[in-house]
Amino acid sequence: MLGGKRTKKQIVAVAVAALLISAFAHQVFAYPDDISPSYTYNGEVVSIDLTHNLITLQAGPGDQSTFRLDDYATVNKCDMGGSFADLKAGEWASVSYFVENLGGRKIALVVDLAALGMKHC
Repeated sequence: MLGGKRTKKQIVAVAVAALLISAFAHQVFAYPDDISPSYTYNGEVVSIDLTHNLITLQAGPGDQSTFRLDDYATVNKCDMGGSFADLKAGEWASVSYFVENLGGRKIALVVDLAALGMKHC
């Protein structure tokens, strides 16, 4: 009997440890605390600098914004998977991004090409 109780205690201890680890694991993979909530910017792709992971969009006259592509950023074309090679000047895109509190850089997480119902989809 004593051996059975020890086994049950070990099982309970392992289960509790697993629950605690899974409850806090998301914080290990989360972005740093110095980011603000996500935003969206829609506009025409004006320039792409894949060497420096930068994309610039223009929503209208005098309304231009540059984004750094996050290392894990995704590019979607016509609601399907795409790649950075799909980024071309002149196309319309919707960029989901956050702003770093330190430095204020806009970091793109998702770039949706033709997300606005453009004719080439």
